[in-house]
Amino acid sequence: MKKIAVVNSKSFGKFFPEHIQRLQAFGEVDFHLFEPTIKGAQLAEALSDYQCIIASVTPTFDRTFFQNTPNLGLLCRHGLGVDNVDLSAATENQVLVTKVLGPIERQAVAEHAIALLMNELRKINKGQRLIKNDEWHLRSSCNSFELKHATVGVIGYGNIGSKVGQILHEGFGAEVLVYDPYKSAEDIHKAKGKKYLCRNYCQKRMSSHFTAIFQMKTSGCFLMQLLIK
Repeated sequence: MKKIAVVNSKSFGKFFPEHIQRLQAFGEVDFHLFEPTIKGAQLAEALSDYQCIIASVTPTFDRTFFQNTPNLGLLCRHGLGVDNVDLSAATENQVLVTKVLGPIERQAVAEHAIALLMNELRKINKGQRLIKNDEWHLRSSCNSFELKHATVGVIGYGNIGSKVGQILHEGFGAEVLVYDPYKSAEDIHKAKGKKYLCRNYCQKRMSSHFTAIFQMKTSGCFLMQLLIK
């Protein structure tokens, strides 16, 4: 029987237990929790008997790990990124690596980003602390303004950023400024068939009230260069 390890993911199967049941049709399913900083050799020793691993954002699956797990054939990232997986080492050791497709989590991540923005805009956490500490006389420090007609800069207008831009523009009536060197102005304007007010954010960044960053960690990372400017 095949052995499947779910590593450092407390949420996998929590809300959809049928996912675990489907996996159990293929083999034995075990859950493991490791320190995020565990070394590759130690991790490999603990998981050497498994043919498949479902992995979270930690720990790091490095070259040493793949060189010492001859039984492993499949590593599935339970998420969008593969920053913690040495893809070259996985390929060299004939291990297939998969990840969750972007559109699957697009709406959820975009909504969460909007929630964080609203929390900051409306100073919800601060207001809660004032009430809890019986300091409501300081409530004027929680004054805020509406998102409608506000200007929000969006750095990175891909899968998540474009959805956030859509929600901000269509849902709140905000002006959206976009910076993404990989997207043409035409592509940005055509997002979801709507015409957003989008400009070169690198030049207009000082005119936005808020900035939302949605950039993946890639070899062509442009965010650091932008922030330096």
